[in-house]
Amino acid sequence: MNQTDERAEGRVKALLRARLSGYGFERDACVLDLSPQGLLLTTAMPPRCSNVVTVTVNGYAMTGEVKWVRERRFGVNLDAAIAVDEVIEGKVLNPGVRKASKALPEKFGIRPQRASAAMTLASVFESQWARYAAIVLIGGGMAIYAGFFAGHHAGKMADQLATVHEASQAESQAMAK
Repeated sequence: MNQTDERAEGRVKALLRARLSGYGFERDACVLDLSPQGLLLTTAMPPRCSNVVTVTVNGYAMTGEVKWVRERRFGVNLDAAIAVDEVIEGKVLNPGVRKASKALPEKFGIRPQRASAAMTLASVFESQWARYAAIVLIGGGMAIYAGFFAGHHAGKMADQLATVHEASQAESQAMAK
């Protein structure tokens, strides 16, 4: 059996409300499927690949690394296996047992999740639409600057052409007399 089939067998389709947190961000997310080793989630502003995140579902906090991101969907490879049924049903038998791996910072262990409206600049630019908006704003600013620059120099050129035209007409009138 190939790797794709093995991964698909352990997956359970779900639609679970989740809280996603990481370095400087917290936001709502939705778990679309889960397996003992990973999660498929969706959110308006997904984290970047290789970010370490904590996903809290039904009181069960899981830490892992973001392995891929496609638009609003992303996959998380968990640092420790989970009991899928317990996560879905919200059965947290002993939350103190579930700890972050040694490679992760201490703040990624089990802890109460709280809503936060604070966003860092880095978390804003994690989403593709925010990067596009920044490009449009920067491009628009450059276009406006280029327009003013061209208008300023075009005005100078128009003044010079008017001076040349006046001199030419004065010379023509002098020659006609």
